[in-house]
Amino acid sequence: MKTLVAHPNTDAQLKAIMAIFEALQVPYSEENELDETEEIMANPAMVKHLNESIEELKEGKTVRVSLDDIWK
Repeated sequence: MKTLVAHPNTDAQLKAIMAIFEALQVPYSEENELDETEEIMANPAMVKHLNESIEELKEGKTVRVSLDDIWK
């Protein structure tokens, strides 16, 4: 079988989808979505890497890449 991922925009949509699944006896699970910032900030290793990158930027430790060289 296939897995479907729904992204309801309102509580009404969520309730309707859940009602359909229950009526058809389709098993489902719920997961809370994290936005990208929350996901990064929830991972200490990612926070450390992000902070190190910000410091490198402040120190001018950057590399310029021209658009022509990106796909080489």
